[in-house]
Amino acid sequence: MLLLRRPKTGCSMEFRVRAVVEDAKATFRDRLGELCTRSGFTHFLVCQYPNCGTAPLVENIVATNWPAAFLRGYADVDIRSERSFLGHFRSSIALIREVDIKTPPDVTRSLSGFFPCSIAYTLFTSARQQYVFVMSSPSPEIDDAAIGQAIFETMEYLARLTERRPLRPDISQRETECLFWAAAGKSSEDIGAILCLSSHTVNDYLKSAMKKLESINRTQAVAKATRLGVI
Repeated sequence: MLLLRRPKTGCSMEFRVRAVVEDAKATFRDRLGELCTRSGFTHFLVCQYPNCGTAPLVENIVATNWPAAFLRGYADVDIRSERSFLGHFRSSIALIREVDIKTPPDVTRSLSGFFPCSIAYTLFTSARQQYVFVMSSPSPEIDDAAIGQAIFETMEYLARLTERRPLRPDISQRETECLFWAAAGKSSEDIGAILCLSSHTVNDYLKSAMKKLESINRTQAVAKATRLGVI
């Protein structure tokens, strides 16, 4: 027996795209956390690094597990300024083996010296967007094997985060309903009877959906709509 789900409605394209982005960032954070566990790091910070203009550190963070109190101390610090421990990457892509992460003056003593040993390095995406990674360890020294593993794995994680995925087209509620019943094997006449529409109107909705899905026929449109999660 064929089990049918109700058509998905009520979510705007903007909402769906935002949800996809947030889900990707959450996965990115989880992978960084797992990398820390495997490689002996305890904390990480990843931020975008614009090539011009002001870039407040806190506003450009992509993922981190730094203490909130520590981050607040950098709220007004420009990533590219001399005050920032990341100012180095304005003019260099060389790895920093000993990052001087200063403890903000207004944080508690318990966070003093919170990052005894940190490295920082920069990576670029295929779209030439620059990102900076800071990995911290409780050990007084980070060996080359751990550094190499961190760089190699974060390259892959960043590629997955920033790769361009096809977004679902903004299919209307009526178009979704027509695709839903077409997927169930209903003819235009059957769909019209179910939705109280003429078969001509049903065909118009299906043609519109086919165009948005860049499909040449109804079967292809249904297959693509199913694959993209439209129905």
